[in-house]
Amino acid sequence: MTLSRLFSRIFYVLGIVLIGVGGAVLVQKLVFQSSSVQTMGLVVDVRVVQNQVLFMDDGTGFHYYPTVEFSANDGRAYRFESPAGVTSVSYEKGQEVPVLYRTQDPGDAMIATTWGLYGLPIIFGGTGVLFVLFGLVAQRGFDKKKY
Repeated sequence: MTLSRLFSRIFYVLGIVLIGVGGAVLVQKLVFQSSSVQTMGLVVDVRVVQNQVLFMDDGTGFHYYPTVEFSANDGRAYRFESPAGVTSVSYEKGQEVPVLYRTQDPGDAMIATTWGLYGLPIIFGGTGVLFVLFGLVAQRGFDKKKY
């Protein structure tokens, strides 16, 4: 096996794995969405985490994790912190946000945004497609001699 074929096959396999992970995450999100109820919640706090980021001028970056409180159909108030931090100040205290929660377990909730629901599947699936395409281009490009 030539180096070009090995190289392209590695990218094919990685691409297919990433597409599979993206598909699995998408199915998980769709199942969550189908078994959930949407309501409005209120951002009650935003936790700020400072991170070391190599490509930033001052070497630091920030992630913002909103804490949301909402009332479920059972009349009780629930609170959760979004596990997905955002890098810009997208949420402020007192802001109303859409919330999806499972009726069987209202503690299992998330902010209902398009990016929150479909961001990871898009990232994994898109990266997987790029890897597969790169493997295809690499194989064809390496196999052709340019003399």
